[in-house]
Amino acid sequence: TASHSELCAVQHPNGENIPKLLDFLPLAKKLDIPLFLEIKSSMTGIERSLELAEKVWRIVDQCNVKEQIHYISFDQDVMRKVLLLEPAATASYLGWDGDLSPEQVSANGWHGIDYHIRAYRQNPQWIARSRELGLLTNVWTVNEAEDARDFLESGIDFITTDEPELLLGMRG
Repeated sequence: TASHSELCAVQHPNGENIPKLLDFLPLAKKLDIPLFLEIKSSMTGIERSLELAEKVWRIVDQCNVKEQIHYISFDQDVMRKVLLLEPAATASYLGWDGDLSPEQVSANGWHGIDYHIRAYRQNPQWIARSRELGLLTNVWTVNEAEDARDFLESGIDFITTDEPELLLGMRG
């Protein structure tokens, strides 16, 4: 694994470095679109994960982009921490296999489900059920036109893709 300073030194082929959150958010604010911000869990333990959640929240607050940010995390404790720090925040549970149903996500006080394409394929009723519960839905990672078309027709709220041109070309 790379250290923080090693990651900051990495240059993309275009000569740009990996941006820090504090550098990126002011630029993103100009876009005035929802931004999904994943807070990763620390391998060193829950205390570090919760500390990271608080640091991320402080940066979002400092950059005055609270309304644009949609927090996501695989870690339920991180989600709880975000909502403790910012009760008005939008926070969705991030999962691979749909380990929590829309009802469970709603009962936890979160605002949506953010699941891998496989979870929605195994539970296609979850998009409609989430809508009934007032939850937002996001699917990842959708890179095929047929999958994108299916999810657009299903009424999914957001689609995460590695192929944005594909989805932009499908907009009606």
